[in-house]
Amino acid sequence: MDVRLLRTLVMVADRGSFAAAAEALGLSQSSVSQHISQIEERFRIELFDRARRPPELSAAGRVFVERARDVVVGYRDLEESFARAKRDPPVTLRIGVIPTLVGGALARSLARLRAARPDLRIALQAGLSHDLEPLVGRGRIECAITAEPEKVKPGFRWTAVGREPLVVIGPSDVEGDTDADLLAARPFIRFKRFAWAARLIDSELERRGIRVDSAMEVDSLEGIAGLVAQGLGVSVIPYGSASRALPDGVRTLPFGQPPVTRMLGLLESSNRVRSPTAEALLRELSIVLRGETMPA
Repeated sequence: MDVRLLRTLVMVADRGSFAAAAEALGLSQSSVSQHISQIEERFRIELFDRARRPPELSAAGRVFVERARDVVVGYRDLEESFARAKRDPPVTLRIGVIPTLVGGALARSLARLRAARPDLRIALQAGLSHDLEPLVGRGRIECAITAEPEKVKPGFRWTAVGREPLVVIGPSDVEGDTDADLLAARPFIRFKRFAWAARLIDSELERRGIRVDSAMEVDSLEGIAGLVAQGLGVSVIPYGSASRALPDGVRTLPFGQPPVTRMLGLLESSNRVRSPTAEALLRELSIVLRGETMPA
């Protein structure tokens, strides 16, 4: 049924007569009468008591009008929401992020962003920095929160946003008061050597002259933490918000005094202009990361 027929009925009920409704709708009175007749035929109902002058709604008509009003209002809301969507289509932010930030700093930053932009859609890709870099380059994602690269490649730009501390983790039953004690106590479980964090860790170990007994290489934070919890070794990991929920049986010590940190930032293609949404995310993330604290 054409919703315009129901709109005519509601207008007759609100204005009190066919003539007043016709004037309000810009229709002839005969057109209004035809609309009402079509509804009555369609639903086999007498909407008006035509013995009265002017015709008045019947008992069934009063019930029908309220149902019709709901339909008219709902249809109007649908039209308005669709018109708004055409004027202001929802923005989708396609972003990559390193695992240590997913459930913590980034989640809080996105929550702040969504509070200001409830219509914002987010497509999130978690991965190591070296895996996210080509996705940015190919335009699969708009930007990525990564560790600082040793060298920013041509075609990219990297903007620092905050720092993330590194910690030594080991089984809780391993004795030792310093990070060096912990690293010497068990075999070393390292990040895959091509991971950007691994290069920073290896550089610091070499600078301090700490020799470790490398036992295995793992490419995930969860995997390293799980192996350490089972007593299979020790490691150095970024201490982001997500990595603070370490398994039972794992202890932490700061890596270095003062603790070594890695820079985090926004990796983008230098061939594209940063969107207002990415700019807002950068701002929110810097606020959240400033509130991060070191382990005790």
